[in-house]
Amino acid sequence: MTKSNPKLSVILAMTPRSGSYLLCDLLHATGQVPLADEWLTDTGLDERRMAYGIPTDTPWEEVVGLMPSKEMNADGVFAIKAVWDLFHCRLAALGDGSWQDIPKAAARTFPNPRYIWIRRRDLVGQCVSWAKALQNRQWRNRKVTLQEEAYSELLFSAHEIFRGSYYIQDLEKGWAGFFEDNDIEPCIVYYEDLLKDPQATVARICEFLGLPVPEAVSLPGKAQRDETNAEWKNRYNSLLSNLTDESADPIPLEGCFLDLPDVFEMQAGEVRIVEARIRNDSNEAWHPRLSRTGLRGAIVRIEGIPGDPIVGEVHETVEAGQEATVHIRMVAPVEAGEYTLRWNLLDSAIGKLDEHVVALQTRLLVSDPPKVAAAKRFFGDYKVLQTGWCELSWLGFFLDDWFPFIFHKDHGWWWIDTEKSLDNDVLIHDIHMGWMRTAIDHPGIFRRQSDGHEIRLIQSDGEQRTFEDIDQGENFDLPACLEQHFNKEKS
Repeated sequence: MTKSNPKLSVILAMTPRSGSYLLCDLLHATGQVPLADEWLTDTGLDERRMAYGIPTDTPWEEVVGLMPSKEMNADGVFAIKAVWDLFHCRLAALGDGSWQDIPKAAARTFPNPRYIWIRRRDLVGQCVSWAKALQNRQWRNRKVTLQEEAYSELLFSAHEIFRGSYYIQDLEKGWAGFFEDNDIEPCIVYYEDLLKDPQATVARICEFLGLPVPEAVSLPGKAQRDETNAEWKNRYNSLLSNLTDESADPIPLEGCFLDLPDVFEMQAGEVRIVEARIRNDSNEAWHPRLSRTGLRGAIVRIEGIPGDPIVGEVHETVEAGQEATVHIRMVAPVEAGEYTLRWNLLDSAIGKLDEHVVALQTRLLVSDPPKVAAAKRFFGDYKVLQTGWCELSWLGFFLDDWFPFIFHKDHGWWWIDTEKSLDNDVLIHDIHMGWMRTAIDHPGIFRRQSDGHEIRLIQSDGEQRTFEDIDQGENFDLPACLEQHFNKEKS
């Protein structure tokens, strides 16, 4: 076996909230399978570039090709998890684009692939879990990271749950067709069985992979389900109980927005609950019914911000001539600027209502938070990745939320001296080395103020940094985790 050729690639075929994180944790706990991650996304690929020092302009195809050798364990086992649409898209691009070539491209990219297909019998429970996780950012039993700020308030969304059910079923059909058409027999695992008997489930998977069966397996932590899951599931099932025939002729609706401000002002990335008042001007009541083709009732759809449209819903019946308040979670773009928001009142079964009555425009003014604005004024324009990390070619990856403190990927907390304008060099304070300078035209080289020695970073693993003292011709180590030296709460 060579370093670049894993002897076994474990591909976890999954859908959102199917229990994939739990299964990955259990398999990793056996000590035989690396911790699988869903890194075929643009954000995941950016994180891999960052983690392994790969230039951010490296094509994604090259990054994918490097990962099996970099992330396999000492026994040559590699693991990844993926949803069908991304797996299909990436592997088709790595091959000739044909359906028949996808399994071949998968085998070329992930040597000796074995597929584990994790599923969930309770579709509504799965979709409720997904809608909730999109808000609280809790994808597994761990703390929310710096880049995954949870929303302060959870909002029930029948639209999100309903849309999720269609998406998840579509992904399931994709995996099923892929396995059937290519005579692939995956190891099928159900989330409910995994919870009931993790020992037997993991043993069956290890036998399928040809790995030793572990002696003991236990669930890590407690399930993420709580009263919110139960409440949302009950509310959604109550709406489902009024499921209407999709061929039924929906009643045309009339309505309007009331007293929306002309301008909204937000900071980049800010999350705010906006209240929009609407009035039912028709002679019929609006009912928040569901049909097989979508929601029926009053839907507020806001367009003009990058990404998916923002949707607000009326969950209660609104009688003719009456008003209702729609709570909408608005997330400001990460890029500062002025945006034109297009507000529409819709019935998703029939589309837009009278555009002259219910369609209007407002402006959204997005500004950088003060700390970020100060960082941009000092450093100039720099690249912001989808993960929230920032990149300067001569400085590396860092977070700018606490400027002039920055949190550097390899060094931890640094203080940037902003008294002197950035010309070619910058003065930095490191908690262990004191003051040092680095220059734009000599990236990676630091000059310590204490002794004038030039040093450069050789490697950093999150716990320890290894430097070369260029003047002395010797190496030395310093701690890398400096979080305890600064209160991380944003001011």
